[in-house]
Formats: sequence, structure tokens, C-alpha cells
Amino acid sequence: MSLLFIVFVLIIPSFVILYSNDNMLTCLVMGIFLFIMSVLMFVVSITFLMVSPNVISILLGWDGLSLVSHLLVMYYQNVMSFMVLACC
Repeated sequence: MSLLFIVFVLIIPSFVILYSNDNMLTCLVMGIFLFIMSVLMFVVSITFLMVSPNVISILLGWDGLSLVSHLLVMYYQNVMSFMVLACC
């Protein structure tokens, strides 16, 4: 069951990265790099959460997931992300 969820977790963010890479290709390179690294950290956190064998690692995966989710929301509300969207 975990492998099935991992496949979905890997497919959906890959489409997000491909779409954002196509749309922001001519824009600020550092903004694209930060966004893609945030999405990859999100994927790693959720994968760690799904395959963790005990409660401590589940809590670490959950905390990582909440931290990265917060970073992605802050990226969306950042001035640099507005500049990336405005230049495209």
C-alpha cells in the first residue's frame, strides 16, 4: 500500500515541477531553484512519513511535512514569487 502511495506522491509533484519549469523558465533562476527544492523537500518528507516504521519517525516525517508546507505557503506569498509570476 505504501508503494502505491509513493508512486502517486512521485507522479503528482513531477507534473508540478515540469509545469513550473515550463512557465518560469525565462524568469528568475534563483526563485525557480528555491521552489523546486521546496517541492522536493515536500516529497522527501511525505515519503519518509509513509515508510516510517515507528512512532518517532512518523512524528519526524509529520513535522518535516508541516515545516515544508509552511515554507511553500510563505514562498507563494513572497515578493520574489510575485516577481517571478509578473515577468512571465
